[in-house]
Amino acid sequence: MHYSNVIISIDRCLASDMPDVLRTSSRVIIPMDAIPWIPIPIKVPASLNISDKLDNGQRIYSAQLAFKTPSDYPRERMVYRATAVNGKQYLIGTRERPFPVTSVVEPHPDRITDNQLLEVTVTFSSAYKILYIAG
Repeated sequence: MHYSNVIISIDRCLASDMPDVLRTSSRVIIPMDAIPWIPIPIKVPASLNISDKLDNGQRIYSAQLAFKTPSDYPRERMVYRATAVNGKQYLIGTRERPFPVTSVVEPHPDRITDNQLLEVTVTFSSAYKILYIAG
């Protein structure tokens, strides 16, 4: 089996704390050490789906990041960094509009053996390709 695309860690940063993105191509940015990334404790693996579609002649790129976390989750504008097991990093969002939309589900199961972690889904759509962080 091929596991190199499995997401093993996710970090977050306030969108307002994110510097301008320095693109080296249409899909790659140079990492910036000054970003105050905050690690998110997650249940591994997380899910990241990247897609694109043509809508009225305009190409739209989308990313959906889904993960489970035991910790309380802030409801602020965030930018996310998802890291795959092969070391590849994806930037979900920037400091500019459109911002990622974060949805949080707090389950209260009827059985103690069912999931009790917060279920977080981040969706992001843009006219630009989802960015890789060059490493």
